[in-house]
Amino acid sequence: MEINYFFMNQPMTDYLVSFRRPNYSTIFSIGVSVTRAFAYHRRYTKHDAYRLLTKKLSGVNSSTRNIVNARIWKQILHIWCPSGKVANIVRKVYSKLSKDYTSNTIVMLTVVNCDWELQSCGESKRQL
Repeated sequence: MEINYFFMNQPMTDYLVSFRRPNYSTIFSIGVSVTRAFAYHRRYTKHDAYRLLTKKLSGVNSSTRNIVNARIWKQILHIWCPSGKVANIVRKVYSKLSKDYTSNTIVMLTVVNCDWELQSCGESKRQL
């Protein structure tokens, strides 16, 4: 909630990481957005990956232009995947996307081999 935007009700960055290079006074900020590649009760497809990537990467680019209280150097889109198979689908679809989507964003995939961790609290099969 510490990120200020010029326009409200637009895509938002989840959080900023700020750092300063040694011997430099300039502070760099990296924006981070987090999502999950998950299809509930069905197989995850290339279409799912394309829809997720284009939506989130468009949102990241829009958010970068809309932030007023920090100068964003790059953004990271961190995607949680329930398996290596899903991560490979996302990776292959990402490799075919236009530079319009990918030019200013680093995409990081994390594989968590446990389905219940990627479900929202309301959908979880397991009580914590």
